Amino acid sequence: MRKKVLLKRSRRFIENILPTKKLTLKQQKFLEQKRKVKLSKYGELLFMKRFLSLFYGNISNHFFRSYYHQAQRFRGKFSSIFITFFERRLDIALYRLNWVPTIQSGRQLINHGKIFVNFQPITSPALLLQPGDIISICPTSRPFFIKQYFKQKTAGNSNLLSRFFLIKKSIQFEVNYKIFTAVFLYSPQQVFYSGKVNIALLSQMRFMA
Repeated sequence: MRKKVLLKRSRRFIENILPTKKLTLKQQKFLEQKRKVKLSKYGELLFMKRFLSLFYGNISNHFFRSYYHQAQRFRGKFSSIFITFFERRLDIALYRLNWVPTIQSGRQLINHGKIFVNFQPITSPALLLQPGDIISICPTSRPFFIKQYFKQKTAGNSNLLSRFFLIKKSIQFEVNYKIFTAVFLYSPQQVFYSGKVNIALLSQMRFMA
């Protein structure tokens, strides 16, 4: 059943959007045939928007428009500036820190007031982090996170990508896993996407404005 759902999403984006999950040979052949279909310019832009929305946990159109207009106010490469707004979100930061298995679970923790920024409880997953901000876990929930982390670390399971915690972290954070506290250092200028995404098209997404 899970493979059918994965194929349905991959069929929309003509790419295996979750490289940690393997498709069957029949599903892979199906995607290869779909890749031969050439999209129009509008189709490529729509594909880009849907892909980024799913990649960042089903971001709504409201945030797409807001980040688009804010990115236009800055000088520099538009695509890099536009992406930094997504990467600075608090829910995305929790996922990049590997404190949560999915972006949705990170949002749930934030909504329940379990995440602190600069030692103040935050209930907005869309909060944009600034360099130097300190992210931490609620003191009452911290023992559970520490216990789960060291449990996974001592287990020595090689398939860490599908586990609750992943030891490898993003370089834009300085993390102390013993007390589950992280410092946001800077916004990344490049992001790896599992699909074949043309980042240069971001500057042409005026249909969202």
